[in-house]
Amino acid sequence: MPAALTGDAVYTAQFTPVPHNWSVSWTWDGTDSAYADFTCSECEKTASRPATVSAAEFDDRTEYTATVDFNNSTYTDTKTVFKRPTFTGHSLYLQGRIGINFYFDAHQYDIGDIDVTFTYKGQSIAATPTLKSGTVYYVTFYVPAKEMGDSIEATITCGEQTTSSTYAVKDYLYRIIKNEEGEAGTEKPEQLQALAKSMLHYGAMAQKEFNYNTDNLVDSELGDYTPTAVDESALTTFDYSETPFADYGLTYVGSTMLLRDTTTYRLYFTAADAETAANTVVKLDGEVLTPNILDNYIRYDLSGIPAAELGETKTLTFTNGGNTMTVSFNTGNYIAGAVKKTDNEELVNVITALYDYNAKAIAYFRA
Repeated sequence: MPAALTGDAVYTAQFTPVPHNWSVSWTWDGTDSAYADFTCSECEKTASRPATVSAAEFDDRTEYTATVDFNNSTYTDTKTVFKRPTFTGHSLYLQGRIGINFYFDAHQYDIGDIDVTFTYKGQSIAATPTLKSGTVYYVTFYVPAKEMGDSIEATITCGEQTTSSTYAVKDYLYRIIKNEEGEAGTEKPEQLQALAKSMLHYGAMAQKEFNYNTDNLVDSELGDYTPTAVDESALTTFDYSETPFADYGLTYVGSTMLLRDTTTYRLYFTAADAETAANTVVKLDGEVLTPNILDNYIRYDLSGIPAAELGETKTLTFTNGGNTMTVSFNTGNYIAGAVKKTDNEELVNVITALYDYNAKAIAYFRA
């Protein structure tokens, strides 16, 4: 048993203080005022402080900064209010047509209050925005192969505010080739760059074929470019019999390919009479084609063929009364035929470039 204490005694207590660990959340009241709410994760103590708000003006936005001094530290938060929707970037459209996508962020504005127009060759063309995600939308403009180097201006109008972006298909293709800001991507970048080079070569050959702005060929920065040689043995021809056509008065005349903003394979037939022409229903892979009928002549346009599908076999079904016939064909038939039969060097070059575009598209999209 310890001895009893007599006289005065001094007791000393020791403790280690635990520092506060503050987290902060902000509450804005419009753009004029804000509050910082603090919570300590160690002791659950809370505190709230009003902020001092300052504003910085930029061309396209106002940035509001809230500042609070608390517990010997300075805390800030920023709120951005855009003065108008803003363009955010571009990408290629390659689904059967050649085009450029313009992306823009609507920010706090209602898309119903936003008008987007294209200006191309002096003409103003209305555009319809498509939602990508959140407040980001895009509009798309299509060009023929020969016009890949032409600038397209997209303009957003919101109230009294406008903003514009000017771009060409060529601009984006060179960004891919040079891999500017990683535009070639991480998945199959070499194949994508090869596709971009092929597209530029195809565009330049189209310029020559149609005698369009030939002083400014879009592939001028590529140097020497050798396209894939056309393998005629890999391209099929029409598989049809004259007899079934004759049974109900149709005659196959020929085909051609249009190299506009969309690659179109055009088929020509003549009919024995106007009734046969009017009553013949033609479907492509089950979809009804709209005929262009002039007298007893019928034309069918197969549009929007993606580059990677130019050499694929398609199926046409002809129905007239009780007669039904199926015709298999390949758009490569025109490619092979044009290269083999024509003496026009520029036509051979553009068709060979189209074939190369097809080969590079397959390597990128299908490999």
